[in-house]
Amino acid sequence: MEQEIEYNEEKTLGQWLMFMLERVGHNNLSRLLDHYENLGWISMDVSDKLVELAETQKQRYVGPSWTLSAEEHRISMLYIEKLQGKPVEIPLLSAITQIKISQTKAKPLQPERETVRESYIESHRLEKNELEFAVQRREVTITNLEDELEKRDLEIGKLKDIIQELEYQLNEYLDEIKKNRIYKGILEENIRLKKVEFRNNI
Repeated sequence: MEQEIEYNEEKTLGQWLMFMLERVGHNNLSRLLDHYENLGWISMDVSDKLVELAETQKQRYVGPSWTLSAEEHRISMLYIEKLQGKPVEIPLLSAITQIKISQTKAKPLQPERETVRESYIESHRLEKNELEFAVQRREVTITNLEDELEKRDLEIGKLKDIIQELEYQLNEYLDEIKKNRIYKGILEENIRLKKVEFRNNI
């Protein structure tokens, strides 16, 4: 089913576009129009025209889904019939459109200034988080180094104790060697003495 979009129909087309955008958002408009194309309600030319008009909108909407209720689809059909030149009462259509049909309408995006401001705040928040993370990581690193130094100090203390014990044992060993040498010298001198006495007695 093809429709010719004439200049005098732009207002109706714009009203229908806003009706859809306020419910499905810019992010889901193409899927909704594809659905209407598959049903044969609109042509590809009409779909492309609506997408082009949507891109020129200053206010952008974000919706949770492309689906509409049965009543909302019926209102879309009334717009389509009006675009086809069929007699549809504009006051009636406008009144129906104003009724809050869907509980989950698309949400308008914030103005560009607010978006820039939020982006600025978000970037500073991320920088702050990165700095806090870096400081925390540095503190953890310092704590780990302090723990490592403490462990090494304990190891050094143990090694010093072992070295001191070994030195003590070495001194005792040297003293024992000296004692043995003295005992050996005394023994040798006693033997010599006995020999001399033995010779004198002969």
